[in-house]
Amino acid sequence: TNCWNKPLSSVPTGIPDNT
Repeated sequence: TNCWNKPLSSVPTGIPDNT
């Protein structure tokens, strides 16, 4: 599943967490 990584900055960086 492709989950967009959201850092502590609360801003979606657009990094697909597909591991």
